[in-house]
Amino acid sequence: MFKTLIPATALLLAVACRLSSIPITPDIQLVHSAGAQSWIAVNGLPKGDLDKLPKNSADPVWPEILRVSVNAEAPAVVGWYSVSDGAIRFTPQFAFDAGRTYVVRFDPSKLPRSKGRSDPWRATVVTSEVAMPAHQALVATEVRRIFPAGDEWPANQLRVYIEFTSPMSGSGGIEHLHLVDEKGTEVVNPFLPLDYDFWNADRTRFTAFMDPGRVKSGLVPRKEMGPSLVPGRKYTLVVDREWRDAYGQPLKDAFRREFRTVAPDVTPIDIATWVVTLPKAGTTGAIRVAFGEPLDRALMLRALAIRASNGRIFPGDAHAGEGDRSWSFEPEDPWPAGRYDLVALSILEDLAGNQIGRPFEVDTFTKVEAAEPTTSARPLEIR
Repeated sequence: MFKTLIPATALLLAVACRLSSIPITPDIQLVHSAGAQSWIAVNGLPKGDLDKLPKNSADPVWPEILRVSVNAEAPAVVGWYSVSDGAIRFTPQFAFDAGRTYVVRFDPSKLPRSKGRSDPWRATVVTSEVAMPAHQALVATEVRRIFPAGDEWPANQLRVYIEFTSPMSGSGGIEHLHLVDEKGTEVVNPFLPLDYDFWNADRTRFTAFMDPGRVKSGLVPRKEMGPSLVPGRKYTLVVDREWRDAYGQPLKDAFRREFRTVAPDVTPIDIATWVVTLPKAGTTGAIRVAFGEPLDRALMLRALAIRASNGRIFPGDAHAGEGDRSWSFEPEDPWPAGRYDLVALSILEDLAGNQIGRPFEVDTFTKVEAAEPTTSARPLEIR
């Protein structure tokens, strides 16, 4: 009986051919475990391709290979790329929102070893939708209120604040805000689309900025698209129900806020015109300040204070008045008789972005440098 001996080189070649015939099928998964950061993994790629991938997560080729976003048109989610456990891994800078769907696009043709190769799988872009499991919330989140509080907004309104009853997801919400005019026509792109970081610390208040390019006259967006708000008209700000909270649940209901626009406000804030009502010494009565116009609520509560004659800020509680047209301050202890200052930081603005002594609408642009806010003061005397 004879045995056929196969040379080792031939055997290795046969194995290699067999391995090369195994179809490559990239597999996209969202990897999640309780208490740990989740990530996107692309499995099933040849080791040779993985070895050629850049070690630097900031290499510009990475987003061309693998892109994660909330929808096909939205900006890419920011994060880090790496190769780990035989797979491409994308870890977001901020955790994926529970219950939110993400679109993952993997383009094999952008892999470093794809140049000059004709493997069929390299020519096929793989797209997948992934989502974190939604938590169970006991009470559905609602929009509590929207500021400005009044029913009249200047046509050059700069900011809008949306407050929620519970913490929201970390992502921005511009895609869930709509501005509709009195004819039922939606205003195109009225908000500045830079919305990811404009949350307060507990994610219960979101700030939306009207596009300043359509607020300031003479700028290209305003010339091409016109102002977002036109004086003398009625508008409705609509908040979609699909905006998800920190538990991944949609809002309880959509929210609508109607208002009408008045003439643009181009007058700087003048603290000398404020009407101040003072309490009597020895009481815990409030100092009340009427502005004569609505001010930016969030900035008002940060930028105003009472300073004692020793230079220290007097302890107490501040409150915004109805329609954000006034401010009051209640002391922790009774007022000693003496001199005080009502102090206002330069960050204080009205609804149109006008500051103390400086209008938002200016004819020239000056260099903006990071600096500590300046202070304006108005003397007071409690007797």
